[in-house]
Parts: sequence; C-alpha cells; structure tokens
Amino acid sequence: MKKTISILLSLMLALVLSFSLAGCGKKYEGKIEIYMPDGAPALAFSQLMSENKTFDREVTYHVVDANTIGTYVANETAAAALIPVNAATKLAGTGEKYKMLSVNTHGNLFVVGKQEAADVNALKGKKIGVVNLANVPGLTFKAILSDKGIAYTEDADALTAENVYLVNIAGTEIAARLNADGAAALDFVVAPEPAVSTITGKVPAIKVRLSLQELWGEGGYPQAVLLAKTELTEDKDFVNDLLDALTASAEWLPTHATEAAEAVKNHLTEGLNPSFTADNLTQTVITNCNIKVEKAKDAKEKVKSYIDKIIAIDAQSTSAPADAFFYM
Repeated sequence: MKKTISILLSLMLALVLSFSLAGCGKKYEGKIEIYMPDGAPALAFSQLMSENKTFDREVTYHVVDANTIGTYVANETAAAALIPVNAATKLAGTGEKYKMLSVNTHGNLFVVGKQEAADVNALKGKKIGVVNLANVPGLTFKAILSDKGIAYTEDADALTAENVYLVNIAGTEIAARLNADGAAALDFVVAPEPAVSTITGKVPAIKVRLSLQELWGEGGYPQAVLLAKTELTEDKDFVNDLLDALTASAEWLPTHATEAAEAVKNHLTEGLNPSFTADNLTQTVITNCNIKVEKAKDAKEKVKSYIDKIIAIDAQSTSAPADAFFYM
C-alpha cells in the first residue's frame, strides 16, 4: 500500500512539474542580441538599456542606423529586433523564423508649414515635401490621402487644385524648402520627431499643422514592431518579462529624458550620432513619439489593416502577414 501511494505521489509530482514547464516554456540559453534603430524605437528600450536589464539571460542591446535595421533580421543576427512594421512583415511575415511580440511605436509624423491647414483638405493644390517618401512616412501619408479621397502625384507638372504634389526631401532641407521661393518652394512638409520640434522651435513661423496619427485614427498606426526568433518565444518567462519591462519603460521615459538619451547614446553603433540628445528630447518630443506597448494578440487586426493599405499603395514595399506571425 505504501509503495502504491509513493508511486501515485511521484506521478502527481511529475504531472505538476510537466504542466508548470508547459506554462512557462524552456529557458533560452543562447546570447540574446537585441537590435533597434536610432530614434523613437530606441527610446522604447531606453530604461532597459539604462538599467542594463538582462532578465537573468545573456542580453545585449544594439542601437543601429535606421537604414540597416532590416539586415539584422534578414541575416538572423538579431534574436529580437524592433523594426518598421512593413519591413517586419516582408522579412518575417510567415512566422517561421520570427514572430511579432508587440507594437511599440505608433507614429511620430506631422505636417508642418507656414500656412494654415485646418484639415487634410487644405492640402489640395499644395506642394508637399516628405522626409523619406519611399518608406513608412511616404507610404503612410499616401494611404491617408487615399483614404480621404485625395489624389496625389509625384510629377510637379501634374499638380492641380484637386490633388497634391509629393516630393522626397532630406530632413536637413525642411526649413530651407519652406522658406524658399520659386521652384524649390514647398507649402508643407511631412516630417518625424525630433526634426519637427527642432524646426518649429527655431523658426516660429513654421508650425505643426496636422498629425498623421490623428488623421489615421485609433491612437495612431503601427509603426515599429518587436520581433523575436521563434525559438526565443518558447521562453515564455523571458517574453513576458520583456514586454512588462517595455511597458514600464514607456511610463518611465517622460520623467527620465536625460537618462534615456544617455542610454541610447551608450548603445549606439560607433560612428553614429544619436537622433535624440538631452537638449532636444523634450516632453513634447517624447509625447509625439507615441511610445506604448500593444501586445501582438491585441494589435493583430490593426497591423493587418495597416499592411493591407500599404500594399494598396506599393505592393513591393511589404507583404501580408500570416496568422503565425503574431505571438499569442
């Protein structure tokens, strides 16, 4: 009888341990290299980098040039990466190698100019510069215009009173083009933070006229999303702790601007200059960066809708994600 009871107790203990391990998954034993582009995505990780959070793992943070962030997913160097959503679904949308854990930034784009613009219809007949027209800023702006029934052209000679003319410009050109005369002159510019606050702070006549986040609705659009290797997502304790820490970081950021800027700088690829410094990372800029954590299970339909609209603008720029792409 005692032997039978002992066997039953052993079986029960084994079952309890089995369920426990199934619930939290296995611990990831390899190096966890986390990559993010300089800018708002790096700010999302600022508290984690400031406090060197490792979650009892071997974690290293890397802030890299925004133009190179996709390569770290394409070559699978990154165990986790915070990258633009259109690049994320194009590179990893099957969910086979990486899964999306969350949306972490929800847009930081604004229309600035000297002219008044009460609503998006005030842009008709205008020349509008877009910083990074071929990527997220331009694609998002085009999707908004299309949704509002406003045609656009990239041919200056095709501008009419009923459409808008879009031209790609560099962030360093904003003030000069808005102040220019003749062919170089622009009526408005679509630009991100911190360029927006920097320009409007230096040139009082240039003001924020419209927010692309407000025009999109739903609290903004899914801009940068966090990917993790599929095998890393099996370490559920790490994933949960990481998402909790990122949620806390978004709440920490507004009252720790100096520490945040320093943390990003300390993890920046050698030779790069940070977008945000203690001087330009103001409360307005932090608010305008729209940083908050929305888990994949809650953001799934929003991401799919955004990607569908981007595909309608440029089918080559991204691809529709499979359900397996979203970590649940």
